[in-house]
Amino acid sequence: MSATARDKVLFSPVAGTVLNAGTPIPGARVTRTCEWTDQSFEDTTTTDSSGAFSFGARTVKSTL
Repeated sequence: MSATARDKVLFSPVAGTVLNAGTPIPGARVTRTCEWTDQSFEDTTTTDSSGAFSFGARTVKSTL
């Protein structure tokens, strides 16, 4: 029986707001990092004028 590659979800979509003492921070850099087996992933985004950011789901092909 052979193994087939399937999508594995490392991260679900996530969204949030960067605040400092309750005040939204526009233009902040937000980074999400992960190590999976022998791979490293890094996603970076910048907050909008309301301090909001979001990342989509992160998936990998895996036979595990």
